[in-house]
Amino acid sequence: MKKSLKNVDKTIATARTIFVPEFEDFYYPDQEAYLRDVFTCPEQTIIYKAARQSGKTFLTALAATIYMVSGHTVIFAYPKQNQGEDIMTTNVKKFLKAYIKNRKLKESFIVENSVRRIILSNGGKMTVVSTGSDRVDGYTSDLTVIDEGQSHNWEDLHEKVIPFTNVSRQVGLEKGLPYRGRIIILGRGGAKGSFIEKEWVGNPIAHKILMDAGRICQQWPSYKSVVDAAEAASPHHIFRSNYFCDPLPSEGSDIFSNIKVEDRHIMSFPRIGIDWGKRRDTTVGVALYEMDNELYIQDIKIINLPSYTACAQGLKLWMDEFEWNEDFLYPELNGVGDAAIEILQPILGVTIMDKGAFINEDTKHNAILKLMHSSEKGRIVVANEKIKQALLGLTYKINEKSGKMKADHSDVLSALIMAVPDTLFKAHTL
Repeated sequence: MKKSLKNVDKTIATARTIFVPEFEDFYYPDQEAYLRDVFTCPEQTIIYKAARQSGKTFLTALAATIYMVSGHTVIFAYPKQNQGEDIMTTNVKKFLKAYIKNRKLKESFIVENSVRRIILSNGGKMTVVSTGSDRVDGYTSDLTVIDEGQSHNWEDLHEKVIPFTNVSRQVGLEKGLPYRGRIIILGRGGAKGSFIEKEWVGNPIAHKILMDAGRICQQWPSYKSVVDAAEAASPHHIFRSNYFCDPLPSEGSDIFSNIKVEDRHIMSFPRIGIDWGKRRDTTVGVALYEMDNELYIQDIKIINLPSYTACAQGLKLWMDEFEWNEDFLYPELNGVGDAAIEILQPILGVTIMDKGAFINEDTKHNAILKLMHSSEKGRIVVANEKIKQALLGLTYKINEKSGKMKADHSDVLSALIMAVPDTLFKAHTL
């Protein structure tokens, strides 16, 4: 049986006495105001843009648990299944355990308890769905939470997920219960075409809440250390998006902003990254070293010759200038077919498939972030002015839906990605 949540003071009191004590230092005034909005605001949809690590998912999980233990149905929608499974294990189940202990309920109150679904004996239910799945329809809910709103596809949500609340919303309107059929969209700053940005700009009847880092620090002073650490470790526009909820720029800009030029003589083998390019007549090689947490780029070679054979021979001549070692050779394998391998392997004298790796959109996006940050911090050094100018010409674009960054000159970036050691940025995780 569904219990009424109309008495919001009683509902908030339940939240404070049962769920909050363990997290008292984390519970600031605007969080309670948000909880009240969940149960009382007349608009069906709440869009809650808030800084990272500020408690938006925690508070929403708390509200969702109150719905569930009162006999209501809750859906959490995530871009990927494992993200939703994490919220079930880290937040909801802790809240549910605290509720059972406080109310002295039997363990049989929980009928089903898995990483994707919780069902209670009073009819309350919580389910995690992934919008990346082929089929997420067929659900109904009193509360639908769309987390990571900057990463969802707008069309998928409006076709598959948002209709979950239609039936419950109609009942809520008829009975004067604003919390029935609620939709909550959580996220931070996204790309121009992302779900949360399109809803923020284009949904005139949604209740919109903006909790940026400046406002949070006024109520929760210890949060400032989180913000300061993030600012020191992130490219500026990513920091603004994550902590001040600024939309990501629709157009990209330079990847490298601060490059030092030094002629160094290094007595060791360079790391050589290779991109064969999309056409058989273009190959790119990058030779670099990792030195004292700096990236020292010795040379970038772009080879334009009429065939794979000619490109491979030109690449071999260039590599021989560095007295290279096959243990430090890293070719990109995307698009490398059998014919190319038959030609390249004999010329280079190495087994290409054993040395290389495949890279995807996520790999390139993360690499651009790391290279931008290293450049901003002065950790990119090149051997001459020609290489510096080549890097300064590298720009990126942003996918308006996914927010992923992609280099305009992806062949040079791909060769650079292959050569950069994973350990270089280990202490500077974004």
